[in-house]
Amino acid sequence: MTLKVPQEIGNIEYNISLSLDEAQFLLGEKDLTCGKTDLSEIFDLLIERDIDVSEITVIGSLTTIRYEQKLPIGLCALDKNDYLGHTDFELELEVEENTQGKRDFFDFLEKNQVEYRFSKSKVVRFLDCLRHLKK
Repeated sequence: MTLKVPQEIGNIEYNISLSLDEAQFLLGEKDLTCGKTDLSEIFDLLIERDIDVSEITVIGSLTTIRYEQKLPIGLCALDKNDYLGHTDFELELEVEENTQGKRDFFDFLEKNQVEYRFSKSKVVRFLDCLRHLKK
């Protein structure tokens, strides 16, 4: 499970490992406060930000398979995302310095003849798909 906390540039990610049984239980229960899984680390981060964890419910899941390759310009990651019967792909570059990282990423795309297209976050894409299904 990943909690992404927005920063001025990018996000800080907090990850906790769940067994398959724990993940399936949480998705089935739709209640993160059920006590069957230790989510205290995530809960503490949410409570620090004045988020009432009892108001959080599970509305679905998104599964990402990530392929990573360390390049001289940073960590390149290709994600395959599956959610709500939909599959999409996303290429990203994780870098230490944002300005140079953007230049390096666009140079990489051009060199490899990959068209750049702005992408909404995975969460937004998931919610857009969910809204579309409910219509």
